[in-house]
Amino acid sequence: MTSILSDHDAATAVRVVDRRGPELKELVREAPIIISNVRAPLTYERLLSTDGAVGAMMGGVAAASQVLGPNGHRRIMQAINRGYAAPEIAAPPAHKTQTVLTKKTALMPTIWALQFQLDQPIDFLAGQYAGILVKDWEWRDDSIAGVQGTQISFLVSTRTGADGSDLANAIQPGEKTQMELPLGIHTLENNDKRKVFVATGTGLAPFLPMFLQLKNSGRNGTAELCFGCRTRAQDINSHAEDILPRSVTCLSREEAKARKFAGRVSQGISQLAFGTAATDFHLFGSTEMVAICRMVLQQASALYIYTEAY
Repeated sequence: MTSILSDHDAATAVRVVDRRGPELKELVREAPIIISNVRAPLTYERLLSTDGAVGAMMGGVAAASQVLGPNGHRRIMQAINRGYAAPEIAAPPAHKTQTVLTKKTALMPTIWALQFQLDQPIDFLAGQYAGILVKDWEWRDDSIAGVQGTQISFLVSTRTGADGSDLANAIQPGEKTQMELPLGIHTLENNDKRKVFVATGTGLAPFLPMFLQLKNSGRNGTAELCFGCRTRAQDINSHAEDILPRSVTCLSREEAKARKFAGRVSQGISQLAFGTAATDFHLFGSTEMVAICRMVLQQASALYIYTEAY
């Protein structure tokens, strides 16, 4: 039996495969994936870029994760690990490490740049994220904004006022917490296509190491950033100008000037001219923004749209 998944559910299903181990991942890589709007079989690498189906089991887990809310996937995986013993296919958990906050900088009233010291280097791919212990038994997933040796950095928004916000506001240099990392499979495609990055707020974070990777490989000329915020005071791009590709900031509540666009980021990309088969789009930010921008791009016949839900 096969189930058709939404974009969010398909991405959640990939996380299940990613956490459960290489054996399950290989099964998904080799199996054809039925796509609701594409006739040809689709590979694992392109699962995140379109609606897909990965089987009834994945559909059930994804649906349950969505019903349970932001921590649904973690709770399901904890239950699976407690009640299902299958050492022949179960992968060891992602590396958990004790970390120490070494630097804390306020980029704006609701965004902190946090830098932690890891106990050892990690194998990190630009675009991955970490689970951060923010309270007893409560974890928050945050995109990794950079890794340099054993130093790891994050951009953390405190607008939600939840446990993760409380930790970001309260933690001070020298204090410790645990992390589970690295997680996720939203990384750069190894090709020479034009790459358009679309972000709002701290959704910029996973793109920063991608920009550095492109710059170091001499390919930053193929990339561009469309960043959305309400006013110039909320434009955090100035903190990373040394690695940014060419960019435009979309201001939804302020008059636009040089290198700015008056309107939402979805309106900005709606005016973008691009080759459908020669452009990779990477989206990151609020769930609403990602959904709207995906719809805009799909209506414009974009073929390659990448994001990751967590």
